[in-house]
Amino acid sequence: MEYGGYNDSFYIVRDGILRAFRSPSDKDLTLWFAFAGDMVVDMFCYFEKKKSLIGIEAETDVSVFAISKTKLEQVCNSSVSVANTVRHIFERHAFVFEGNILSLWDCDSGMERYLSLLKRHPELLQNVPLKKLASYLSVTPQSLSRIRANLKM
Repeated sequence: MEYGGYNDSFYIVRDGILRAFRSPSDKDLTLWFAFAGDMVVDMFCYFEKKKSLIGIEAETDVSVFAISKTKLEQVCNSSVSVANTVRHIFERHAFVFEGNILSLWDCDSGMERYLSLLKRHPELLQNVPLKKLASYLSVTPQSLSRIRANLKM
């Protein structure tokens, strides 16, 4: 999904890792990651019908299930069961998203944030450049290198 574009589709990640970033000029500012089973929606487009304020890119080979907002609304309007399932997916997404934010910002140091991330998503270390991980953890790449070196000692 491209920053400044318009995409109101609903996605569920089947495989791989996606990364959201703030803008083309801030491409190294990582906002969040999405993994297999996660829902991905550009909220600015989906809910506000505005152009995107974020960019989303694949960090690995990615496979997604995609459905346009229009088609999803049609399916939900025709089936209470599907509408409830979609509602549960949105609720789970909000819960997981908030949990991810709190798990990082409840930490006082870059080391604690790194350990929290390592515990929740160790696959990031093999698949995402350290510069992007550092931005997600709000540390410099140099600080992240020192953190990792200290853990190896």
